[in-house]
Amino acid sequence: MADAASGGLLLSSELERLSALATAWRGTQTPKPSLENLHERLERLAFPPAELAGLDRPPLETYTTTPTAHGDVVSATPEYRAWFRRTYPAAGPEDCARLPTPRPVDKGYGGKVEF
Repeated sequence: MADAASGGLLLSSELERLSALATAWRGTQTPKPSLENLHERLERLAFPPAELAGLDRPPLETYTTTPTAHGDVVSATPEYRAWFRRTYPAAGPEDCARLPTPRPVDKGYGGKVEF
């Protein structure tokens, strides 16, 4: 690389080679956004390939909005709830929020259980 005649400096050809190595692209280039790419992507999302066609996919409509006197009430559709319970069984039963809070048994007055 460096020789004694050049005073320890790199030759310009060697410098260009090292610079090219340092700035070389090392990956896949991100495609530039365009309407053609958008339409292709939307088509792929709308019509999945055959290997994904049999999978349990979520419904397109996931919530409904009901206007009330106190504002809009947003709730999940029955189809979405059924899909969610099938997909995430560890989430618990549908009415798990309605379960009472766990607490110790009431002991009554003076620490005695009253029947």
